[in-house]
Amino acid sequence: MISTNDSAPTWFQWASDQRSLWEVISRRSELVSVGTMLSSAQLGLLTGVLMILFIRHKLTRLREESAESKAYNFLKQLNMAEVRRFLLMGAIRSHPKMFWLRKLELGYYYWSDLSDLTIEDYIRYLEYIPLESDERYIDERKLRSLMSEINNRYLLRSHTASWEILVGRQPLLDEKRNVLRFPVIFRVHHSLGDGVALLRLLLESIVDKEVPSRWKRLSNFKAMNLEYRIQQNANRFLQQRSLIEKLYQRIPTARQIYTWKRQQLQLLWTIFTAPAFFHDVSARAVDHNCIHASELSNQKVVSWIHEEEHSDTHWVEVIKRTKQQLPGARFSDAFLTALSSSLQKYLSRKTDQVPEDITVVLPTRVERESPQLKLHNKFSVALQTLPITSGIDLSDPNRMQTLMSRLNDVKRHSDALRSSPDYMINYWIMNTVACLFPDNLLRKILNSAHSTMAISNLPGPQQKPQINGRELKNLSFWIPNIGQTAVGLTLLTYGGKLQLGILADRAVIATEDDAHSILAETIAEIERMDVVLKGE
Repeated sequence: MISTNDSAPTWFQWASDQRSLWEVISRRSELVSVGTMLSSAQLGLLTGVLMILFIRHKLTRLREESAESKAYNFLKQLNMAEVRRFLLMGAIRSHPKMFWLRKLELGYYYWSDLSDLTIEDYIRYLEYIPLESDERYIDERKLRSLMSEINNRYLLRSHTASWEILVGRQPLLDEKRNVLRFPVIFRVHHSLGDGVALLRLLLESIVDKEVPSRWKRLSNFKAMNLEYRIQQNANRFLQQRSLIEKLYQRIPTARQIYTWKRQQLQLLWTIFTAPAFFHDVSARAVDHNCIHASELSNQKVVSWIHEEEHSDTHWVEVIKRTKQQLPGARFSDAFLTALSSSLQKYLSRKTDQVPEDITVVLPTRVERESPQLKLHNKFSVALQTLPITSGIDLSDPNRMQTLMSRLNDVKRHSDALRSSPDYMINYWIMNTVACLFPDNLLRKILNSAHSTMAISNLPGPQQKPQINGRELKNLSFWIPNIGQTAVGLTLLTYGGKLQLGILADRAVIATEDDAHSILAETIAEIERMDVVLKGE
């Protein structure tokens, strides 16, 4: 032991005269006396600190063991469905509405978040398409047939789920570029959101995280956190102001007053014109033609046409140049002009009585899209008359004047619709009045009996996104048949190219080939427009 140093009453005083503890221990073999190292007061203080730390450690450990025991007992009591919901919670934080179920009670729909579906239920493989012994790849004809069959099916849980993704394992061969393409089908119920919201859901949430969409500029603005910083700085500044200044800030600006006044006038105009709107709708004659259904069979046909990225066609540019020939004409007016001649040719093949016009349903967004994706329905619909006329005759010396006359006829009906309150009244009905009536009565009120076709136009992204590192080459969408409107046609500009789709009930269009012919002839008319514009 290290002997007691009488000149150092405590260990601290003794240690201050030494150079190093380890040096002292290496020089002497005796142990240090505790009484020499610490005084009684210091020893008591150290003992108390050690006891407090020991008790604190034990209490912390007891709390941890108690929490672990509760969690273990909780997990033991969970059934498999609850465990699946628990594990799925991390995947639904961004858009939980995707995983809700639509329920119907006493004639009214509501959302329920009680679901035992897992992500494996929502995302599945597409079934195999039978091939001949000498075939290695599927073709578009077989894929169209399978797509028609899929559209006849309910979604999960007896059609209460809102979406599913089907991934094909059998590729299509692109012979021109010698590459394989795999189909991915995103089926979604319209109650989840309108066309803009669902397209953004695909392009901003389901594909790879890079955001190559038409909202990229807005997304970049959001990523810079400018709005957040401005708001934070404004909050700090307002906190330093007096009560009078804060009250002064609550006074609406001229722009806010103007916006409020405009909204109120719009509401009053909608209410004022509503009786005339309902009278016009009731007085409108019901379409009579071979593609207008008296009753749907609920068996669908599907087709599409994609303008390929590396093709030498420029269908979008042709439509833009066509509408520029007539002041005030829109992109949709020029496209409807081409569609008109396609329908005339189809109807003349199927019947001897071709109508002079048909009624089409045109959906549109009535509110601006926010930078942050929200799954909601902010669209409205209205009816427009579409003249049915023959297409371009390239041998006609007055073909340019004939094309402009046809375009002007379509534009005239389009202008009449956009100057009417129809969109606002229908939006008010769908968002306010529709909530008051049960399902059976609502279906009768909103039954679309007048129109023949619904046409939806969405502007897509210029850049093409990727799914798991693979580029999404082509993109088409389809709209459901509602009421007696048995044909739905869609157009999408994607990567600067035109993508067309058609979905029809077999009660009016029996085969995929018939449906495809309407799209093909529309494209043929667009190409004839190109010839006319070039003066060839």
